[in-house]
Amino acid sequence: MSRQSLKYSTPEDVQELRSVTQLLVRAAVEYPYSGVGYLPDGAEGESIRQPYTPYSELLDSALRLLTGLRSRGLRAGDKVALLLDDQREFLSVFWACLLGGFVPCPMAPVPGDPARWAAQLAHVDRLLDRPLLVTTEATHAELPDVPGLAVAPVEGLGGGEPAPDIHRAAPEDLALLVLTSGSTGNSKAVMLSHGNLLASMAGKSDKQQLTAADTTFNWISYDHVAALLEAHLLPLYVGANQLHAPASVILEEPQRFLRIISRHKVTMTFTPNFLLGPLNSAAHEFA
Repeated sequence: MSRQSLKYSTPEDVQELRSVTQLLVRAAVEYPYSGVGYLPDGAEGESIRQPYTPYSELLDSALRLLTGLRSRGLRAGDKVALLLDDQREFLSVFWACLLGGFVPCPMAPVPGDPARWAAQLAHVDRLLDRPLLVTTEATHAELPDVPGLAVAPVEGLGGGEPAPDIHRAAPEDLALLVLTSGSTGNSKAVMLSHGNLLASMAGKSDKQQLTAADTTFNWISYDHVAALLEAHLLPLYVGANQLHAPASVILEEPQRFLRIISRHKVTMTFTPNFLLGPLNSAAHEFA
């Protein structure tokens, strides 16, 4: 597919959605007062330290990272594994990949078992046909030795000028790879096309009746497909504000889940069933 100039001046320019890439461009144009909020880790995890990042700023950050990724020789269709804990960094690199026509694949580390972690990295390297792994310098220094693994620290990717153009993807093009848990063997990569994701957003939007006046909340890591679809792409699709917190904020004190919903006037969220038990046990605190 070809590249497309980034000269959008009116909402009509991005009205017909054919790729997920257009979601961010459209949101930056049509919803200038909506964006992404990030809650900090630790005891202050219920309050936002900085204002919501407008979708236009997320687009600008992604375009700068796209310049860095292209300088590494990436071309449309290349796979990029994302090993990034920081939510702001993750979303910026995630969109840089989509804007460039690269295929992002979120990853999570295997804690406490270096041999298994090395085996997982080697497996993903083969599965994705030698992708570029984007992570932080600190994480890079701690990675187990995997021969041939290509790694790019995110700190060295975003210092250039914004890319002047983006990849024009078709609905049938591969947009995203999601790794399975690997509980019954090696992880597999679920392939999601631009058309898959847009159809999902249209259906979810119709069912949830979400609008630009809403606020969503997520605390699940992005290697979980719901964190990317329900908690990121869906609010982006309708121009809603979205709030994200590190998992530790909720896991360390489950009651924060309800306090955050109340404080930030959250209108849509989700949580795994295992959190309901601790919330029920603490119900007396909210009486």
